[in-house]
Amino acid sequence: MREGMQHVNGVGYVDLPSGNVSDRAVERHPEAVDAVRAWLEETGFDAAIWTALASNFADVRDEPFSVEAAIRYLEALPRDNLAIALEYIRRAPDPVQTEVREAVTRRWPEPPEGV
Repeated sequence: MREGMQHVNGVGYVDLPSGNVSDRAVERHPEAVDAVRAWLEETGFDAAIWTALASNFADVRDEPFSVEAAIRYLEALPRDNLAIALEYIRRAPDPVQTEVREAVTRRWPEPPEGV
């Protein structure tokens, strides 16, 4: 619901005890599947479930995705949309640490004034 997914095809998962992984996640994000598997082994959790949606960044922005491009995108948003986007990023679970989240925290350590 958080991602607005209409179908389970966008759900990624790794289940260590059974060895099952989401085919769609492997297709779309093979490196993420490997990273999640390694994280599970380190933490002792049995499984993880996440959204494995296809990126549409290049289609929407007409440039390849990068941390710098993501920050430029956020900087160009109207103030209200920026506030929503920053809240979304900040509300991700604490273990979800990405380069984009780190860059957002550096760029906007506090919510923008007036938002």
